[in-house]
Amino acid sequence: MIRWCKEHILLIGCMLMLATSSISEAQSDAGADDAEWQENVRAFNEALDSSLFPGDDPDNGAKALIDVMKRVRAIKELQELGVAYENLIVHGDDDVVDEEAALRSEVARRRLELTDEVVKELREALKAEYCDFGVDHSAGVGMLLPHLAPMREIARLLALRVKVLIRENEWKEAGDSLSDLLELSKVARRDRTAISSLVGASIAGIGLGILDEAMTEQRLDARSAMPFRMATMYLESDPFGFRDAALGEYEMMKGSTSYLLDGQDREIFAAMASERSDQRYLMEIDEDSFLSELEEARVVYEMLGDALEEGSEEEIADRVNAIMADVMRNAYGPLARMLLVPWERIVFNMVRTTSLHSYISESLRQITRGADPGYFGNAMTLYRRCLPELSRLSGSDQETMAMVRRILLVSGTCDALPNSLRERLNSIFEMLRPMRTTILRAAKIRRCHDPRTEIRVLEAEGFSEGRHLRGMQAAGRLLLTEAALGICQHEDGLDTGEQVSESLVGALGIATHMADGSHLMGQLAATALLEEIADLLELGVENGTIGESILPDLEERLRRSLGDDLLNWRKTERMLHGDEVLETVETFGMTDRDLSTRLVGGWSQDRLFLAQFYKGGRPALGDSPLSSPRFDYRPDGDRGALHSLEHIFNPSEDELLMLQGPHERLLQLLNAIDTVKSPRIIKWKARSFDAYQRIEALAKGLKPANPVHDMKKPERKKMNEGMDGMMGH
Repeated sequence: MIRWCKEHILLIGCMLMLATSSISEAQSDAGADDAEWQENVRAFNEALDSSLFPGDDPDNGAKALIDVMKRVRAIKELQELGVAYENLIVHGDDDVVDEEAALRSEVARRRLELTDEVVKELREALKAEYCDFGVDHSAGVGMLLPHLAPMREIARLLALRVKVLIRENEWKEAGDSLSDLLELSKVARRDRTAISSLVGASIAGIGLGILDEAMTEQRLDARSAMPFRMATMYLESDPFGFRDAALGEYEMMKGSTSYLLDGQDREIFAAMASERSDQRYLMEIDEDSFLSELEEARVVYEMLGDALEEGSEEEIADRVNAIMADVMRNAYGPLARMLLVPWERIVFNMVRTTSLHSYISESLRQITRGADPGYFGNAMTLYRRCLPELSRLSGSDQETMAMVRRILLVSGTCDALPNSLRERLNSIFEMLRPMRTTILRAAKIRRCHDPRTEIRVLEAEGFSEGRHLRGMQAAGRLLLTEAALGICQHEDGLDTGEQVSESLVGALGIATHMADGSHLMGQLAATALLEEIADLLELGVENGTIGESILPDLEERLRRSLGDDLLNWRKTERMLHGDEVLETVETFGMTDRDLSTRLVGGWSQDRLFLAQFYKGGRPALGDSPLSSPRFDYRPDGDRGALHSLEHIFNPSEDELLMLQGPHERLLQLLNAIDTVKSPRIIKWKARSFDAYQRIEALAKGLKPANPVHDMKKPERKKMNEGMDGMMGH
């Protein structure tokens, strides 16, 4: 029995008073929060109603879409769950995002429940004949587009729905929701503004990215891919209204002439220019000159729109780059140069999204016809997961792997490998077993694309070294080391044929991915891998480790490597004259970009190879006061033997000092480059063809194999047509 005393009663009374006070404060805070929320919703609705005028045409779906936007914004819990969901997403190394736990959470489930009815209303609205939000174009640069942000919010909710439904194997509803997402990407194109067009492309990219990820994870087969095939089957030539947006931007500027050139507003307009000379120009230009130069800009807007009809990605890129080169040389006047700076990137974003749509659609077509789903998706997604872990492999373990390959390839026999090395390798590979699985999956996929690299390739701005080159080389060497060990274990009586075949075929796939055409170093590193593959394949065939079962996959990789241009050597030639080399030249006072481009165009590939490692305009090393370009190349990279590029270019200390300078004149820099013994590119190219032919000859020497499975290989011709946008429906 509890004995209550006066102190207990007093304490309980105080606690009750405190609790009552806290509840009152909480209720007060909740009331304040609700009032603030309601005010935000009211302001949101008012912004839509006061800026958009869709009219009452029943064939126009914009009004119904605005109602959907209002309904979504009015659900307070939905907004709160959005924050909670983001907190469940795990962000790892190298921009790797793990959303699996979030997708399977109650937070995700509740977000879907809250939007079930909204999605039905959205689907009905998207069935309308057209969608015109009725934006006020007469406002010129003051035009308001309040519907774009809620469109992106709805797109994210649809994306969540598609991802969850895929994981629950609800293929029909997932396909319908993806169709909604792709239809939503098109609805803003009547706005005739660049930002609306970009938002549309961004929304489409969200949906296409989901399918890309689903194929990469091998979630789709012939049956489950069909709804998505239907959703992506048709692609319009200009799905996001880019051509109209370009001319719309011109009309918006023209309609705002008096506003932009008026008093204080002119100062704001001039401040948009980054260079002082351009700011002065905008402050002094009169209205007639402004309108005259704006007409010159209109010509460029039209040409950029026409460029999208050029054909292949490379043809579009060449045309756009040529147009923008003229623009930057003031061929269409200073105003056009200032207005059109971002448009090259805008065009290439459109090209990239359209190209991805074509690839996804063609991949789904082939999967539905029985092709092996493992060939489709994006290998880079998988590489990003395992390469950071591979870079953390100890230096001694990496050196052990390198030593084993050197001993085996030099001696041509496993007798020279001591048992201690073999045992050490076995323990390393056992630890790396999950990583090996991921690497082999990545190597099997035909496509390996990094969005940032893609844009730079379209802009013909090459890399001195690809972002993931060293890690991918390390992955290839890891597989080759395992193949070498397997060949020796076969001599010891173990059945390692399948393991060795998988490793060699995987390394060949990685070599193809490395040589993507964005940087010359990729071709050189891929060539070195090809040579090791040829040597180990020959050893494996001779000692009986490798039999005819390797043939189907080996032939597929060989076709992939060859393509229309073995290891993309021709494609890389476009990338060697990028901005980094031109900026290095211009560090020494050559201000005419056209002149520097012509100068660099006459340089050999050997000279360009080293010139691309200079970072133009940066201070020289040491205490030098000169603004000499800095030579930025580290063959070892401090990440271990598997990652090292010393086998490609390894200057001595004296050569490195010579390259680092500082250099007072361009002639001194070129003399240093030409004096140092650089890789002979023509010889590397010949080596790549020789290695390829050796592998091809070994493949032909194997007996024809029965198909190891009844899955069809991807149709290369159709895949190429898909990437060019010429769909074979």
